[in-house]
Amino acid sequence: MLNGCAGNRVQKPVEPTVRTPEVPEYVYDRAFASDTLYALLVAEIAGERQRFDVMLSNYVQQAEATNDPLVTARAARLARYLNAHGVALKMAQHWLSLEPENPEAHFIAMAELAQDNLLLDAIPHAEFLLEHGETSGLDALAARARQNDHLEVSEKLLVEYRRLIQENPSQPTLLIGASLLYEDVGNLEQALVHAQAAVALQPDDFQAAAQETRVLQQLGRYEQARDKLSQLVERNPGNAHLRLQYARTLLKTDLAVAQRQFEKLLAETPEDPDLAMTIGLIELERQQLDAAATRFKSLLTHDRHRSSAHYYLGRIAAAQNDTATAIEHFKKVEPGNDYLPALSQLTELMAATGAQQQALELVRQKRDSSDKPDQVESLFLLEAQVLSSQNQLAEALNPLQQGLEHFPNSTRLLYTRAMLFTRLDDLPRAEADFKRVLELKPDNAAALNALGYTLADRTNRLEEAYQYIREAYRLAPEDPAVIDSLGWIEYLRGNHEVALKNLRNAMELMPDPEIAAHLGEVLWVTGRKKEAQQVWQRGLQLEPDSPIILGTIKRLRARP
Repeated sequence: MLNGCAGNRVQKPVEPTVRTPEVPEYVYDRAFASDTLYALLVAEIAGERQRFDVMLSNYVQQAEATNDPLVTARAARLARYLNAHGVALKMAQHWLSLEPENPEAHFIAMAELAQDNLLLDAIPHAEFLLEHGETSGLDALAARARQNDHLEVSEKLLVEYRRLIQENPSQPTLLIGASLLYEDVGNLEQALVHAQAAVALQPDDFQAAAQETRVLQQLGRYEQARDKLSQLVERNPGNAHLRLQYARTLLKTDLAVAQRQFEKLLAETPEDPDLAMTIGLIELERQQLDAAATRFKSLLTHDRHRSSAHYYLGRIAAAQNDTATAIEHFKKVEPGNDYLPALSQLTELMAATGAQQQALELVRQKRDSSDKPDQVESLFLLEAQVLSSQNQLAEALNPLQQGLEHFPNSTRLLYTRAMLFTRLDDLPRAEADFKRVLELKPDNAAALNALGYTLADRTNRLEEAYQYIREAYRLAPEDPAVIDSLGWIEYLRGNHEVALKNLRNAMELMPDPEIAAHLGEVLWVTGRKKEAQQVWQRGLQLEPDSPIILGTIKRLRARP
């Protein structure tokens, strides 16, 4: 959310703009036939009366009838002004047939071809402009390719850019364009090389520096990106766009410094709700709850952020054990990104305060009144969540079954029902649902992991379970839950040292009572009893009454 909100202002890289080349003013210097003069006069009068459709139609007709470059130029400019893209391209091409060396005609043709995503066709026009000293089209075409997400086009454009760079090695816009294209095709190292080459040519150019730091961030080199931006901000303290990018980079590495940078930006534009929201989220993340609450309250008057402000005020109130206030805020969150999270927390609070039936009725009412399939599906899941949170597991099956009648191929509903069947010790139906999920989405790592772990934990089908978990690990090698499962099945297969390595890794990535139970058991069985007790104690600090840790200790007859 921090990145998303900050990104409301600059989520995408600063896209290069194309500057119209300067051209001499034209004066009509030829005599026209009377019907042409009349048509042009009518066109100008129509323009005065805001009838631009008539004006454009007359100019296009006369451009084709007279083959006059000045009339054609007027038609092309007018079409571009009116965003009549097809006509603008047609007139630009006609203009070029009359004046092949006219920079403005090349510019309009290039821009309109780019508008139609005919980027390779636009290259000759951009190259002509480059030869005449106008370079902005080259990075603009690359930026357009990135927006379209057509890798084959980006790859073909790269061939042209590499050729042009060989011919113009000291042209920064070409290097920036190539960097954008390399980024688009996934070659981040080359994207960085070309961005840094552009920066070397123009050290204070914002666009080149912005591209370099964007690529550094994508490579995970946040410290380096931060340092470079910090130096650039120091040299350009009045550049708000630069400071904003610097602040967004700091969100990855130093929230306190990021907060100060956003506060400086807000001081320059105190009415900017996006900046206020971002600072509020940083304050919330840093546990500055009173300051965050004040910030979010100030946003309740802004339509754009009112619902989000209520959502975060609800979270703050819940954290401060002010249940009544939290409920009131959550109730005011309207449909949008925060709607379902707010409803989930609202129903959880209602159920916890004894109003479970009212919570269920609220979920059902919201579901019946919704016309959004994704939302309806989520509300079936939420009803099951409310029931299962109160340990009404059999009853929780009902909304899942109803949901599957509406959405028979919903992997979310099937997965949730499979997990519920597991808790109910109905392994055949749990396995059937997991396998149905995998039929629909063979690369669903969560389902592979859950099925593998269930088979390992509840049956003697260890090799089959191992295959599911190994596939889950291939798809999600950094998921702590998957690493935990891999460690656990290695333990069950007798590979204790491999098991310990995986379980230690999982516990480091995500301290969790279940992982602590598994790691502690392997440590205990391998004779590391003191360390096992320390791990269990750590798990009990996370959840004092953890049934899996206490059950493990009892089964092993160990004392924490």
